[in-house]
Amino acid sequence: YRVNDWLTIGGGLNANYIDAKLTNAQLLSAAPPFPTGNAVVNGDAIGFGFSLGALFTVMPGTTIGIGYRSAINNTLEGLTNISTVGGTTVANLATTAGLTLPDQVTASFRSQIAPQWTVSGTVEWTNWSTVQELVIATSAGSPSVLNLQWQDGWFFSGGVEYQWTPQLAVRAGAGYEISPVTDEHRSPRLPDTNRIWLSAGLTYAWTPNLSIDFAYTHLFGDSGSITQYSTELGNAARGNLVAEVGDSYADIVSLGVRYRFDSTPVKTALITK
Repeated sequence: YRVNDWLTIGGGLNANYIDAKLTNAQLLSAAPPFPTGNAVVNGDAIGFGFSLGALFTVMPGTTIGIGYRSAINNTLEGLTNISTVGGTTVANLATTAGLTLPDQVTASFRSQIAPQWTVSGTVEWTNWSTVQELVIATSAGSPSVLNLQWQDGWFFSGGVEYQWTPQLAVRAGAGYEISPVTDEHRSPRLPDTNRIWLSAGLTYAWTPNLSIDFAYTHLFGDSGSITQYSTELGNAARGNLVAEVGDSYADIVSLGVRYRFDSTPVKTALITK
């Protein structure tokens, strides 16, 4: 909703569906010869939240935006299948697990510094420190606890866009993400580390109302250590583990199509004679 010439506000509802699968080695008996098997947890849940945002036009060609996405509470429900190493089912147990996806605040700016050049930047904070453990409760026995001890996550990025022709805009940018997973509590189940983002992309206006977006991103993950001991919560039956996470990477390719049903707004030139 456009409040006035310099303020636009918006909001929306978020629906989140989670389908999770967790596997684990399982001690089937505390008596010799201590047979082991496998435990597979399957569960899903639907949660709901909301988003709010505001866009401020601080001067012609320059905007600052701030957005908030609420936390979403999910209660996963499903089954835990316990089986022998050979695959024979020992038990199917009703299972629940509570998982809250944290709230998030994003602040960004965009400024047209010349007729063909635009710069932008973003800072994003995610309240991951609210996720300290994941408790999986079954209809039999004591619950299983995943000790996470996450910290808040941060993401910083900046980019530049060049309007090559009236139809074609090209852009590039870089970002740095601080992982919520700390060195002290990194696990082989989720060996996450900080990472660098490098991106390039373009937008081509096929018609005044139809445009095509393409982007490529490469992620460089930092190295990290894993140190877990049998004295820690949830590791009594696992023993000690000291390991290194090597440099990881990922490639993301995206293609999008946008169509405006209203008329294309006429842009006012930032620099005029």
